[in-house]
Amino acid sequence: MTAALDRLVGIVGVPIAEKERKAIKDLEETRNALTHYGHTSNALAVEARAARVLSLLVDFVPKQLYPVLCQRPFRFPRSVKPHELLDSPYRIAA
Repeated sequence: MTAALDRLVGIVGVPIAEKERKAIKDLEETRNALTHYGHTSNALAVEARAARVLSLLVDFVPKQLYPVLCQRPFRFPRSVKPHELLDSPYRIAA
């Protein structure tokens, strides 16, 4: 997830605050612990982490994603070519 956030900042120019990164990282770690290690966590704590990230996404889509995607024709900012983001047909480059 860190690499994806780095690409959003470095390639696309999307501002992501450290507080937002931490919220996403906390949710990612909780998800991995629940999925891979059978971690039992307080449901309210998991819900609070998910709510923080959902709140970020609710702001992110209209402010950052929607305006870029609505450009006609769609163009990657800073002259980035879509194939430059891929290191295989199905995997995003780190």
